Amino acid sequence: MMWSTSDGASRGHIRSKCEILCCDLSHNHLHEILVTLEIDGEIRLFKRPSEFDTATSDGADLWEFVRKVSLRAPIVEVKVERSLLLAVTHSENGESGAIHVWEVLTEHLECLQHLGSIQCPNPPDRVEARHGGRFVEAFFVPVIGSHERRLPDGIYDIEWFDRNMRSLFKLRGIGDWRCDLRDAVARLEDDTSVSWLPLWHPIFRTCSKFSGCSSLPTADSASSMPVVR
Repeated sequence: MMWSTSDGASRGHIRSKCEILCCDLSHNHLHEILVTLEIDGEIRLFKRPSEFDTATSDGADLWEFVRKVSLRAPIVEVKVERSLLLAVTHSENGESGAIHVWEVLTEHLECLQHLGSIQCPNPPDRVEARHGGRFVEAFFVPVIGSHERRLPDGIYDIEWFDRNMRSLFKLRGIGDWRCDLRDAVARLEDDTSVSWLPLWHPIFRTCSKFSGCSSLPTADSASSMPVVR
């Protein structure tokens, strides 16, 4: 695998012994960070000097392997955003899942601090770290009862957590919005209309239509979401 910047400058490459299921790139002020999930079920962490570290970046074309991470349950996705490493696992029967979060130490990337895991009654479809890893955004495919109207494609039950996997708030909305900075969210109301909500004002008071992860706060506690600048 190879990467380059918009001007075509090389950002290095790796050669994997296994097929790669997914990968993600990020950086801190010392390193560029790469994580891969390979078909052997292992997460692998790589590093190279940051392009902002001019003292060490020259000539560093290959990524250096740092460590691997294993979990007991099957891993289906891995993400990294600055110092936040995320993984999603599914149960063997695919009916439930979990989200796992680690802090990647800035200077010693081989050291990971486990911030927490949370078990979810429904398998997470995917997970994202937003705004530099300040909070975690998880997507769940809505469970629709036989008497309920089928939802349009792209509608998810979305839940936001802090870095320690404490729930902030949740809603049903449009999830296929691929960006690292999410300043607003489109919420589905009454299965027929959509409203836009800003994310950076701690004024949310919403009643969820889905059963989210364990140990969730009440809807009123969603108003305590911190403002992130």
